[in-house]
Amino acid sequence: MGQKTHSLPMTVDEQIKNLKELNLIIDDEDDAREKLTRVSYYRLIKAYSSSLKNRKSGIYKRNTKFDDIYQLYEFDNKLRYLLFPEFEKIEVTLRCRIVNHFSVKYGSLGYLNPDNFDGDYEDLRERINKSIENASKSSPSIRHFIDDYENNTVPLRAAIEVFSFSTLAIFYKTMKTEDQKAIAEQYYKGNCYYLSSWFESLSHARNVCAHYGRIYQYNFNRLPRIFVPEDSDIENNYRLFRILCCMRYLLKEYGEWAGLVADIKDLLDEYKHVVKLSGLGFSDGWEIKLMDQEPRNIIYYQMLTRDL
Repeated sequence: MGQKTHSLPMTVDEQIKNLKELNLIIDDEDDAREKLTRVSYYRLIKAYSSSLKNRKSGIYKRNTKFDDIYQLYEFDNKLRYLLFPEFEKIEVTLRCRIVNHFSVKYGSLGYLNPDNFDGDYEDLRERINKSIENASKSSPSIRHFIDDYENNTVPLRAAIEVFSFSTLAIFYKTMKTEDQKAIAEQYYKGNCYYLSSWFESLSHARNVCAHYGRIYQYNFNRLPRIFVPEDSDIENNYRLFRILCCMRYLLKEYGEWAGLVADIKDLLDEYKHVVKLSGLGFSDGWEIKLMDQEPRNIIYYQMLTRDL
């Protein structure tokens, strides 16, 4: 089978003509033209058209409008706006808890000793070095430690602040099991077997939001480990709902979860004419499931009880 050739670039007017030839209804061409000069064809049309087209022919389904696509794009923007601050809370808190435990036990430079870890330290160290090197070009505090301290070393309390969420998650995963357990039990009242997976999954979801990626109808390929009760409908759920289930547990101390759920519900109500619940992995009663406090209905119940 031969390789495909790239399609030729199109002007905005050619993009509009192409969409009309695919049976997309454009009520106001001037408005569509203006939107396509602000949001690229690839980001807007390619990202949000898949569920609106016939898979075989590539033709838009009957009565599909340009405004439908833009509404999906707009919905996604607003959803990311709601989620990103919550990822930030989880990330900032994890930074604090790792450094509080690890530095006290192993010292300010203990992260430079591979004997203090059990996992793939070489990969972690490479990530850490890259983080510090990049930060040294713009961060006065990192530059200060490199220039003024012995062996050009940066203490963990400063270094950890320039780690990406993904590096932070890998740091936790690479620590000795006893240290993962200590942090999990002291701060999260949970099990490190689950937490390690959750942090990696959430770092991926956070990066999707940070880079303006699509959330609606997105299949997260780094799924958090979960305990799934009988008759649950999320065992094979690859979409946002599974991520939210983990976030709910990690954010419970902030006391703001109900507000986030209410905001998401309001957003879904606003765009219910174009957004399907299944596009987020939601089903009827999703908000009740995310608020339910009964242990038998909570997917992380086993996280609280499992003894590794």
